[in-house]
Amino acid sequence: MRFSGTVFQDGKYWIIQVPILQVITQGFSLADAYDMIADAIESLVYIDGFKIAVHSGENGHFEIEASDTAALIAFMLKQERLNSGLSLQ
Repeated sequence: MRFSGTVFQDGKYWIIQVPILQVITQGFSLADAYDMIADAIESLVYIDGFKIAVHSGENGHFEIEASDTAALIAFMLKQERLNSGLSLQ
């Protein structure tokens, strides 16, 4: 399973985001931005061995893919709950 994101240049920085995961970061180059979004998601999921692969696309679009799809979906659901002000209860 892959989730899509967008990347664009703003001055000397590249802004990169995966809206469905509500994760945004930046880098000094496009390659750096790809590395930063993978690192941000891996750090937020915080599971040993969890890795994100970034697949570049066209016109400022890219996709991410996780080594553990279930962990990525669990993180997405957690982000949605937090964004909606809900809890597991």
